[in-house]
Amino acid sequence: ADLIAAEAPTVHLRCASQLAAGRAAAITSLDLRAGSKILVAAADGGAAEFPLPVAPGATPKASRYADAPGGPSPKVALHPGGKPEAATAGRSSAGGARVSLWDTERKEAAGALVWGTSPGTAIAYSASARSVAFGTGGGALVLCSRRPLATTKVLVPEGPAAISSVAWAPEG
Repeated sequence: ADLIAAEAPTVHLRCASQLAAGRAAAITSLDLRAGSKILVAAADGGAAEFPLPVAPGATPKASRYADAPGGPSPKVALHPGGKPEAATAGRSSAGGARVSLWDTERKEAAGALVWGTSPGTAIAYSASARSVAFGTGGGALVLCSRRPLATTKVLVPEGPAAISSVAWAPEG
């Protein structure tokens, strides 16, 4: 079939609930785990976790636990195996990438590293959660071990544009 000539599907969306982290700031990243929680990062440099499901019309209370020390636009990823852990990538106080692991039950940092001169702009766990990859505003793509959180390999030292998203193959 010719997809170009195919009729476009009709999609109807309705807002069932709103999430509010307590501060007015644009959402820069989100990740969710069906049936348990949604993690939202905001342009004010923080991340908040909301329980799921959210009742229609309700505004749930968030657990705020990640504040980026240098500021805006952190990116977030939830542990793919369901552990109470999340990873964030943002800007360090020196301007480079700051990658942090967070214990989402205790609401505290479980590890952090600072790398390079450009802020972190993307982050993802591998399917096994043994590794984390992050991208930077300078176009670098970096692979890290998760425990302990440490840089293991710079896959791309610098690129022509910022890395806006990182994804792993299903087999890791």
